Amino acid sequence: MQRLPLRRPARFLASLFLSLALGAAPAAAQGILFVRVTGESGPVANATVDVIFQETMLRRLGTAENGSASFAAMPAGTFTVRIEALGYKVFTQTDVRVTAGSSTVLEVALESAPIQLEGMTVSSERVQIQRENTEFSTRVDEKAIELLPVTFDARDLVALTPGARPGNVWGGANFQANNYRIDGLSANHPGVGGDLIQPNINWIERVDVRGLGAGAEYGGFQGGLIDITTKRGSNDFRGLFRTSMEDKALNSSNLVSTEIGSEVVGRWDVEGEIQGPLIRDQLYYYLSAQRIQQDRHVLNHLRQIDGDFSPALEGRTEDKLFGKMTWTPTPGREIEASAAYLGYDAENYGVTGYEAPGAAYRYSAPTWLLHGSWRETLGQFGVLEASVNRFSRDERHDAYQGQDVPGLRNFALWPPYTAYQNNPFSLRSAPASTSGQVSASFRIPTGELEHVIKVGVEATRGSYVNNRIRNGGMTWLPVNQPSFKPEDPATWGHSSVNWTASQWGGEVRLDADVANEAAYAQSSIQVGSRLVLSPGVRWNRWTGWLTPPEGDRFEAVTDQATDLRLGGSLSLDSEGSFVLKGHWGRYHQDLVTQMFDRAAGGDVFTNEEVWYYRGPRFTDPTTTFTQGERDALAAQGLFTRESVISLNETGPVDGYRQPYIDQWLVGVEKQFGSAVKIEALYTRRKNRDMVALVDLNRDVNYTRFKSIRVYDSGGSLIPYEGGSLFLPELWVPNDVLRQRLACLAFADCTDVPGVPGMTYADTMNLAWIGPDYRLTVAPDAKREFGQFQFTVEVVQPRWGASFSFVATDLKGNLDNVTGYTDPETFDAGPYVRVNEGVNSYGYLENFADKEGKVSIWGDLPWGMRGGAFWTYRTGDHYSPQFRISGIGLFRFRANTGALNVGRNGTTSQGQELDYRFLSGLENHFVFVGPRGRPTLRNRAVVDLHLERGFIVQGRTVAATLDVFNVLGDKAINELQNMVNNGRDWWPDLGKTWRSTPSNQHYGATLERVQPRTIRMGMAVAF
Repeated sequence: MQRLPLRRPARFLASLFLSLALGAAPAAAQGILFVRVTGESGPVANATVDVIFQETMLRRLGTAENGSASFAAMPAGTFTVRIEALGYKVFTQTDVRVTAGSSTVLEVALESAPIQLEGMTVSSERVQIQRENTEFSTRVDEKAIELLPVTFDARDLVALTPGARPGNVWGGANFQANNYRIDGLSANHPGVGGDLIQPNINWIERVDVRGLGAGAEYGGFQGGLIDITTKRGSNDFRGLFRTSMEDKALNSSNLVSTEIGSEVVGRWDVEGEIQGPLIRDQLYYYLSAQRIQQDRHVLNHLRQIDGDFSPALEGRTEDKLFGKMTWTPTPGREIEASAAYLGYDAENYGVTGYEAPGAAYRYSAPTWLLHGSWRETLGQFGVLEASVNRFSRDERHDAYQGQDVPGLRNFALWPPYTAYQNNPFSLRSAPASTSGQVSASFRIPTGELEHVIKVGVEATRGSYVNNRIRNGGMTWLPVNQPSFKPEDPATWGHSSVNWTASQWGGEVRLDADVANEAAYAQSSIQVGSRLVLSPGVRWNRWTGWLTPPEGDRFEAVTDQATDLRLGGSLSLDSEGSFVLKGHWGRYHQDLVTQMFDRAAGGDVFTNEEVWYYRGPRFTDPTTTFTQGERDALAAQGLFTRESVISLNETGPVDGYRQPYIDQWLVGVEKQFGSAVKIEALYTRRKNRDMVALVDLNRDVNYTRFKSIRVYDSGGSLIPYEGGSLFLPELWVPNDVLRQRLACLAFADCTDVPGVPGMTYADTMNLAWIGPDYRLTVAPDAKREFGQFQFTVEVVQPRWGASFSFVATDLKGNLDNVTGYTDPETFDAGPYVRVNEGVNSYGYLENFADKEGKVSIWGDLPWGMRGGAFWTYRTGDHYSPQFRISGIGLFRFRANTGALNVGRNGTTSQGQELDYRFLSGLENHFVFVGPRGRPTLRNRAVVDLHLERGFIVQGRTVAATLDVFNVLGDKAINELQNMVNNGRDWWPDLGKTWRSTPSNQHYGATLERVQPRTIRMGMAVAF
């Protein structure tokens, strides 16, 4: 679809706002809403009464001694009234009509609740069909969070959504594709995307996961919008103290000998919260404080250390503070201010079992969040809102021995890497962001019908500093032979060589800024009694700047585009309980710095080089050399560069466009009374304008060799899947081939293999004009998502439930939004690393073909309450890969057409393809077979939560119990997908010193689902 630039969004919105306001203002009129609340023993005082309009709370009052609350100067219209009172079930009444110039009386009789921390809340909003929009969103409210077995990680609440998980929301390309908001404003990481703020789960009033059929007021995502609303105070003074603990003595274990995952040794948390009024009916507060202490252990993978578990425990402490003030100085005005502090500190952070004591990280990440909002009710016809927030974090991974002591790693081409003496790198990540928005919602009566429109502008400015500095300027790479001792440099070399390897470079120095700006208008137009149309438009602008280590700040990328949205809902019956919905929309992804950090001039990355030291043996393991000293020794032949992993590729920005998806969906909703709703939905998404660093000459500078048989350095076939390893194709740089052919033709080299199927005459057809890198739209990038959902929502006075079945199809050749093969690594991606495009189209990772979820929560017999969550899914797809090496670990033979290379390895071996041709492709990989064809095994996990309330000296005390993975499922989350990996392939060493399986072997288990875990807790309400 043609891009429609909107060049004056501010003028457009101002004109629209003014015309609507002037047109509707003369019709402004007011009415009175009178609410009377009673219980089994008479009027209920101090009940909280909320009046809600379009999911926004307009007014809040507490009932007087006679159980009444009077809302004067109410705008005419239809509202939802929600009433909460301690000891009673929450009451919700929709479609409460206030008429201009008259009074509306609502009589409410509350139902008593059993003894528990708070009254049971099962909101009937969950099953009410929203005809004014085409959204198919999922809401997880406070009571579901409280009663369902959920972890302490707020992002895991996404797992309760049908067809979604934290790292893949409705086909979004990993965590980067989502947009995270807290109280309506961005909480995204401006550098790498994803959620930067992880609030205490008990601060959360509700979580809305949006994106399917979302209107123009929502944007900045290709996956989903995770919208968190925090708690607020009321007229009731309430307090809560809670604590819980876990211990390995109560838990099982899913760790196996190859496992890299970690498990809890012990966990303890304590938390308190209070809320109430400072001035009744006007000024409220909510305060919360929490401390978490947790230890995790991992298996030991270092033979120099005794014991099954690493002595380096990861010990983490988290402090979380939050406060919110809510002020309603007039019936139509509300002002809120909140602040949060999240402090993270850890010893041995991220330990994997490959680190010796003192070689992991000391971690800290203090994080601040400030938020303010204002809302004004404009008579009967509208609501104005404005809000602003600011967050910042200073995240540090500090090496225990400081930045002057070099790290030690055993020589291994690929991870997992060992670490001794000191961690090779020190890391710092410092993101910060400021966001603001202004919006206006108008309701315009047109006879018996209504027209609702919402307009707004929003903007976010973020900055990101990211440093990865190599400690000591270099890292020693001793050979991992049986005699190796980290503290003795005399044992670092191999018996057959007289050198010690070292690693240099691989550093990152990023200083970047981003701006994301948008203006939107979203409307809901009722046409007749059954049809509602929902057109919308959203204008976006994105800008990114880089400041190089040496140089001035410059604008790296900029783009703007318009997103059109069109939806409609049609009532198939006269009651509006059976509705057909359809929607088409375009959704652009917000800009993060990882999208443009490879723009020319940023100088962010340095290449990683391996040098062999051939000088005199030293005795101090902390010995290091500067780059100048290394080069001086290199001139004497005492340092030689052996390999280079290219990481610093950059290019000018050329035709950059911001990535987006086109989404269409069609679904039906059927409501049965006020208790049950059924949904059936089909969604289709296609990614467009996927951005990447691209070598425009990649099709010219490389030659493809087909049918490659791979051998180890001794000439033996490498086993793979019951046969032997076979690569469908391999691309080799033409300049290397030309040099070899010329060398052989003029007898400048002897005893080296030729080029399979080629002679010197072929050099005329081997073009080499060098790479031409551009940051641009990735050619032929594809990503397509299709999903069918069937869900059932049930709401009863004492319980609620959700049932879902989802079938998903996700295929493509680029599984991210930033062009990187893996957003957590530093390589330039498949459009620079040509071989990574081989077999790259197929089933993508991190999704299941079929998935079922059941959650149920509520009151139980014997004064108990609780919940259960069951999830079943087929195994995720994964893709076997072969890492390329040009230093003699492998031998290759190619089918030139005249030679027959059978897939089973039993026919002619073909002609040798010299491994040295691949030296410039070090650390690149090839998909061995069709991408995503194999899958992990199915998994089924059941989690339970139970609690029982007691009265102790006039206080409500509850004992809680959570059991995760009740059935003890041991399904694999991740396995080793590299068919060749790590030190086990080092020539002459093989596997002679290992008597246990290695997690570097293809198919080895790297991580399983978390084991059966028991958490016990206690809470006291006052």
